Amino acid sequence: LQVPPAEVEAALDAADRAQLAEIAAAIQESQSGRGSYETIQVVHEAASAPRTHVLRRGNYLKPGVEVQPALLGILLPPGEVPSGSDQRPPSQPAGESSGRRLRLARQLTNPDVLAGQYVSRVFVNRVWQQVFGKGIVATSDNFGVSGAEPTHPELLDWLTTEFLRGGWRVKPLIRQMMLSNAYRQLSETGAATTEAERIDPANDLLWRMNLRRLDSEYVRDAMLATSGKLDRSLFGTFIPVEVRPDGMVVIKQEGLPTPTYQWRRSLYVLARRNYHLTMLRVFDQPIVAANCTVRQPSAVVTQSLTLLHDDFVLEQAGCFADRVMTLAPDAVEQQVATAFRIALNRPPSEEETNWSVELLEQQSARFREGAESDADVSRNALAQLCKMLFNTNEFLYVR
Repeated sequence: LQVPPAEVEAALDAADRAQLAEIAAAIQESQSGRGSYETIQVVHEAASAPRTHVLRRGNYLKPGVEVQPALLGILLPPGEVPSGSDQRPPSQPAGESSGRRLRLARQLTNPDVLAGQYVSRVFVNRVWQQVFGKGIVATSDNFGVSGAEPTHPELLDWLTTEFLRGGWRVKPLIRQMMLSNAYRQLSETGAATTEAERIDPANDLLWRMNLRRLDSEYVRDAMLATSGKLDRSLFGTFIPVEVRPDGMVVIKQEGLPTPTYQWRRSLYVLARRNYHLTMLRVFDQPIVAANCTVRQPSAVVTQSLTLLHDDFVLEQAGCFADRVMTLAPDAVEQQVATAFRIALNRPPSEEETNWSVELLEQQSARFREGAESDADVSRNALAQLCKMLFNTNEFLYVR
């Protein structure tokens, strides 16, 4: 039974109408960040598939023998000879597409053939590399004879089998890795690990966790999350950047959709060739013009200088101080404990508390010389402590 809309409208009271208006306003606000495009240009294949020739000495003006599409021989079962076919797949409507790319994609993701098993194995290794900092096959872009041998081939095969059995679902794969004893180890070394370091200095046997510095995007996002300013909204246009006269590339403040748009995750920051946000470039964000299979983190003096003097870091340190003062408005020791808990996810030791209180006293005395108000003195001194927490190895590295 369907009730006509007019009768439904008439049955609503004032409270119902007000609630519907609030829901409509909320929906409109949530949709405001989505981009709109007037024209989208697409490329489609011709009715007949183009002919492909071997180019003599790589010269496109000298086509040689014609070849047919087929998988590489290394992706085929042993003994099977590559054979091309120009037949159109039955699922593809005639006259619309040759279906070659779709057919290749299906072959590469078919778990019942070697091609799909090879591709899934490479993907699982990439996920392991992201989680542990180093792949089971160290050369994640080269699984050939010239690449590195897997340190744990049986483990890689087992993870790949589980990945395929789970329907290529990535989250269960990551959960499986992160719940393992290997992942939950510390990266610290000491007297108890001297013999292990001597036998396996590269940690190929996973007797400890690899020490990993946060990627450039994670460093910026961690500061935003710690300061409480992270905008977690999804979708929408990219965050624009601009080049200042001093050469710094920063977030462009004009024309942003919302005041907090500049504090969205670094995933949304515009990245162009040689045109990266300075905060991200300093921490080794790769250049998008080249393929980057493994990031190479560096430890250079410009990173320390950035964490001490960059405008973004100083801004977020001030916001972090405001957050701490809101949660712990009175006792200095309580503010120190709150700052450590938010930034490092642990309480400070007694020695760290004494150091922090001493730092706050020294900075407060310095700011009082500038004839600032007591509130500004406390806030600015606490901001210096928050900035120091941003500079700690414990904040920048995954232990």
